[in-house]
Amino acid sequence: AFECLLAAGATKIISADSGLAFSQLRKFYAENKGQWIFGHLGYDLKNETENLQSRHPNRTGFHDLSFFIPEYVIRLDEENLTIDGVENPEAVYRAIMDASPTIEAARETDPISVRHRISRHEYLEIISRLRQHILRGDCYEINFCQEFYAEDVSIDPLATFHTLTELSPNPFSAYYRFGEHYCVCASPERYLKKTGNRILSQPMKGTSRRQRA
Repeated sequence: AFECLLAAGATKIISADSGLAFSQLRKFYAENKGQWIFGHLGYDLKNETENLQSRHPNRTGFHDLSFFIPEYVIRLDEENLTIDGVENPEAVYRAIMDASPTIEAARETDPISVRHRISRHEYLEIISRLRQHILRGDCYEINFCQEFYAEDVSIDPLATFHTLTELSPNPFSAYYRFGEHYCVCASPERYLKKTGNRILSQPMKGTSRRQRA
């Protein structure tokens, strides 16, 4: 268990979109067993595992699947800071401690106008149709989301992540850079954790407190 995990640099990279992505990942994993592997899995990989097809526009710029072997791995638990992947971890530690933070200065950005992808009228119509599906028994749980977005703006990703985690401190927050694309996250949910032969999931959506009889 660790409080924080950091991977930096990349010695090997794999990126793929839905189609043959999982077979490429299995090969990548087999060739690099015993090494740290970091990356992401996208929603449209469902097209490889289920009889489902959706081709929504990908506005993020991320591939459906990307993983890398890091040059450095830094682990922080309650008592220790561990630096893997280098012959002289003390030098890396000193470089980190000597680095000058720039987050405060980077916070001064122009106001950003955030818009929603679905209008209020359309949103309510979709909700009405989904309720009919539930009443007919087509499904028992639906996770309906919409996109909020801003275009033609410039932000500092690290400063944005720092502000986000201050406003919404959560155990599964993440700052992720792959090439020139960034993802900042402050999630209270754990998707999956595998320990030995056990898999743990800690979702929040679609749950409610159990009622006493």
